[in-house]
Amino acid sequence: MAENEFNENPSNIDLTFTAASAIYQAKPDASSVDITEHLNAKLGQLSAMLHLIFGEGLGRFNNMNDTIQDNYLWSCAMIADECKELVERL
Repeated sequence: MAENEFNENPSNIDLTFTAASAIYQAKPDASSVDITEHLNAKLGQLSAMLHLIFGEGLGRFNNMNDTIQDNYLWSCAMIADECKELVERL
């Protein structure tokens, strides 16, 4: 990635869905098409992750240790939070 994508530029908008602040930023001039495409990608990822842990997959998930289960669900929640923020920017 280009170096300027990671610069802390006050013209960028911090995203707050992450575990640590000031890591991700959205450019204020990001188009609604760009946001929608990213949102669709994230929703696809979240859907795939959730499909793995319901129905027959729930048994395998329940056999994982507590740390893995917590981290897996935390990942799902972070993606959902990111999607919420993306929707708010549309």
